[in-house]
Amino acid sequence: MTAGLPRDAGAARTASLTFDAVERDPQAVAALLRSAAEGGVDDAYVVLGDLLAAMDQDADALRCYLKAAESWHDGAMYVAACWYRDGTACHPDKAEALKWFCKMLTSGNADGLQEAITMARGMSDEEIRRAGQLAGSPGESEAMVGTAQKYR
Repeated sequence: MTAGLPRDAGAARTASLTFDAVERDPQAVAALLRSAAEGGVDDAYVVLGDLLAAMDQDADALRCYLKAAESWHDGAMYVAACWYRDGTACHPDKAEALKWFCKMLTSGNADGLQEAITMARGMSDEEIRRAGQLAGSPGESEAMVGTAQKYR
């Protein structure tokens, strides 16, 4: 189901059943989502991550977001970047956070650009370069080094 209001009565019924199932048996819904994710439905990892986060299982949620992010899911890359930046379910890791913001840029999504620049301003040039190496985009990290130097 995509975000937003359901487009028809059938979609509304499906949404209602989904929310009812989560409220009644979140573990069963998690098991179904896990099965779908392991079967190759990358979006299921994101939904599972959201469910696990809502259940205060942040470490498992981060693992789900990372699985989806590794498959180039933009939303999961953004969540992973923010969680590493903020230290949610892990110790804060600026290089790992910047890596995921850079991967978003590589995939053509600039949603995390401002966050990446803001983070990079507080990082050393070596930390930024490490993030670029982690992301597999050393050229972009050099551009980020130049941008961070300009605004420090």
